[in-house]
Amino acid sequence: METNGTKQAWQCRRCGHAGERLSGPPWPGAEGERIAAAVCSACWGEWLERQTMIINEGRLSVRKPEHRQRLLEEMKVFFDLETAD
Repeated sequence: METNGTKQAWQCRRCGHAGERLSGPPWPGAEGERIAAAVCSACWGEWLERQTMIINEGRLSVRKPEHRQRLLEEMKVFFDLETAD
């Protein structure tokens, strides 16, 4: 959230620290909106590193819908998005 051009600090769902919000949804659809509303940019960076590891170790292709679904499920666990808000 911005007020008069300045970013307000808030608490990240994953790390619990005040941090900078993502500038927009990093994933399509409702999941992207949930992540943007709940996760700081530092934790998103940690996820990108983890995602790269999952893709490489699992030999996943983001072109395949079933592989994208697996990444989505892994991301939900990483950010604890399965629990009620």
